[in-house]
Amino acid sequence: MKKIDKRTKREQFFVLMLLCIGAFTFFCISGCSGQSCEKVSCEREKLDGGEIKGCSIPGCGGCFTSGKGCNSCLWPQSCKWISGKAVDEESETKGSVKISGCDIRYFGDGCLGCGQEEKSCYAGCMNSQSDGAEVNGFVYGSTDKGEYTIGEDNGESGCVNSYGQGLKMLQKLEEKMGIK
Repeated sequence: MKKIDKRTKREQFFVLMLLCIGAFTFFCISGCSGQSCEKVSCEREKLDGGEIKGCSIPGCGGCFTSGKGCNSCLWPQSCKWISGKAVDEESETKGSVKISGCDIRYFGDGCLGCGQEEKSCYAGCMNSQSDGAEVNGFVYGSTDKGEYTIGEDNGESGCVNSYGQGLKMLQKLEEKMGIK
């Protein structure tokens, strides 16, 4: 420390910047396999009886850590917004659905990018009717802690466990749009 104290402020700043660049470089390449940073994608698709629109933007975790995260939705791989409405009259489970929500994808359960799995933290509004089942309200949850509906879910009112219906619907629409 005494050696660096004898340097000028400009030299001290330069050394500090070199240390920061080295730390940032290590941080960026700390993932095992590495995935490239996704690009912004916005899509719209017309369906029979409805339409889907959505956007996917890269998150900090996707750009700065080679696609690997730190088990927190605050360090996301990507953030996806989906809005859709559809009427299904042809399948066994005839019904309709309207949903608008945000799905934040991140990686967790692993060390420095190794052995991690993709997780979701999501929230949105959903109105779904199918074979007598009805969900109408605000849906929120995560892959770690489950999903709940604030509103009405199959005749129950309040804050009700909805067993992943909202996430399944959001991810189904994301896949259909090609913004997975």
